[in-house]
Amino acid sequence: MRHRSLALAALLAAALAPTPAAGQGDGVARFNRLVDGMDVAGDARPTFAAPEHPPARVAAVWEAMDSVVLRQLARGGVEGVNPVLARLHGFQPSDPGDGQTVGAATFYGRLPRELPSYFVFALDSAGTRALGVYSLGFNAPGRIAAYARRGGRWTRVGAAEGRWPMQPFLLQRAGGGFGIATVETFVGGDRQDCWLKLWTLDGAGLRRDRAFPRRMVDCEARGEPGAIRVAFDDFPVALDAGVMGARLRWLRTLRLEGGAWSVVDERANPWVHLPEQYYVAVMSHRPAQARTLLADSSLAASLGVGRTGVFADSGDLAAGSGSITIGRPVGGLVRYQRVESRRGADGVWRIVRVAAAAEPDAAK
Repeated sequence: MRHRSLALAALLAAALAPTPAAGQGDGVARFNRLVDGMDVAGDARPTFAAPEHPPARVAAVWEAMDSVVLRQLARGGVEGVNPVLARLHGFQPSDPGDGQTVGAATFYGRLPRELPSYFVFALDSAGTRALGVYSLGFNAPGRIAAYARRGGRWTRVGAAEGRWPMQPFLLQRAGGGFGIATVETFVGGDRQDCWLKLWTLDGAGLRRDRAFPRRMVDCEARGEPGAIRVAFDDFPVALDAGVMGARLRWLRTLRLEGGAWSVVDERANPWVHLPEQYYVAVMSHRPAQARTLLADSSLAASLGVGRTGVFADSGDLAAGSGSITIGRPVGGLVRYQRVESRRGADGVWRIVRVAAAAEPDAAK
């Protein structure tokens, strides 16, 4: 996820400004003792191996974190929390990373971090509600915790733990409170795997509304007025594209409508989805369904059957057209074809043309 803004930068600068070292009491010392030896954060150079932290120890770390945060909230509100968190063991600041882009891939020696590893921000202008976002390092447990001032006293009103670091995106609810989408991310050597969950934070606390079991690959989430958009990939099943090859791209839009979550998924590259759907239907012995994806049923003879390699794809969603280059074994040789798809006047995408193609560079 690569969503940044000047507002976020200003928020971080103000939140981490030096303050007197208040609050360095038993809560801080207990937290530091617990995280010492847990390989928390390190030097931000990931090994891609998930550390095995005992659940009871992780739970104790989060309890100690709450103790530190609540103590600071009681002392001086949200403004005094982050300078203390920045001195805790294992703390890592926000970092743009050192990515180098080569072709369609970006390689990192030091991964980017959107927020500091321990961070609390206010949820209202009165400073009576706050949300904490915490992680114990790359590919390590993450957590969000909600706090509120009630009856003159700060208390934790809800929390959610993740197996991997979590990033929250918030929508204001019309009747008060917030809808929160959390994206949990595991960083692998050749991709990021993400999981999405939806929550409600209101006067009753924090509760989970929905968890999407389907993994998202290389997701990017961003907040917009009234919506949260998550772009992500998935791997084809029938098209043999490899990890770095053509993928099924999606755009998921989240909104709050009448107090409930609205979730709309759109295909971001239908010219890849259509051939994938076609070959899945053919391989599943559903020829009638496969033919509905063709502008002309005679195209079926050119497309053939069986697993097919994909070597290139390009298209323009707004213009309503795109294509992929596939390779199929025919008579001991590989036959390359360009499969073109187009959006019709009825708004439906269909495969409209199959033509011979030269051997693509990716196949050489």
